[in-house]
Amino acid sequence: MKLKNILIVVNDIEKSKKFYHDLFGLDMVLDNNGNMILTEGLVLQDKKIWKDFLNTDIIPNNNSCELYFEERDIESFVQKLETLYPSIQYVHPIITHSWGQKVIRFYDLDGNLIEVGTPMNMEEHKTIEDKQILLHNINKIHTTEMGIERIKRNLNINVNDVVEYCINKIIQTNCIIYKQGKNYYCEVDNMKITINAHSYTIITAHMIKNKNSH
Repeated sequence: MKLKNILIVVNDIEKSKKFYHDLFGLDMVLDNNGNMILTEGLVLQDKKIWKDFLNTDIIPNNNSCELYFEERDIESFVQKLETLYPSIQYVHPIITHSWGQKVIRFYDLDGNLIEVGTPMNMEEHKTIEDKQILLHNINKIHTTEMGIERIKRNLNINVNDVVEYCINKIIQTNCIIYKQGKNYYCEVDNMKITINAHSYTIITAHMIKNKNSH
């Protein structure tokens, strides 16, 4: 099985066709009189026809899904967006995620959510996935009695709960999390925390000279 198209509902197909051509360079492939296929597999569906077909109301700006595009020069794209469509409704301006990707979100002419982001390579995607997995399993993180003493000694800290201390560091937005071999490594506040990827045991933690080196 293969996904062929993504369909969005629009009030005016001609205006929407121009919108997606102006901003994203999409061209018409086929016009089925109320159902228009564009390049890249995007389908524009006339709202009135779609409402009659489903026999239910169409809810714009429902934020239940989005169209995602990638653009290396995102600043120039925003300038074009503001010039061609100055009244466009933004969800947020350009932001930079903790993993370095720049993104902007806004609605098209009919309230369909669009995200434009700078491209990421496969290594960056893998790093994001690794971070999400670790954070999803944050409550599984623990350590041994030997680990407690080792971490206290290496970090020169005196806290009642070493695991809680480490977790509070790991969940910081500026914490760099990546996986190498059988371990996760978490770098934040000039320290590196090593966690076994299978058991979620904190093996050790130590101070580092350069928190961006790994």
